[in-house]
Amino acid sequence: MTYGFRSANRNMDSEKTAIKTFIHIFGHNPETALEWDTVRAIAYSGSDR
Repeated sequence: MTYGFRSANRNMDSEKTAIKTFIHIFGHNPETALEWDTVRAIAYSGSDR
């Protein structure tokens, strides 16, 4: 995440789900660049809830 993970092919549905997961874990909306990198990492990591 140091370099700002960027997927070549974005999946907006995965990112929407990742935002909800981020809010559930951290209790607030992502605001900083690091937090948005975390959202993308959640979205594209293949993790499952």
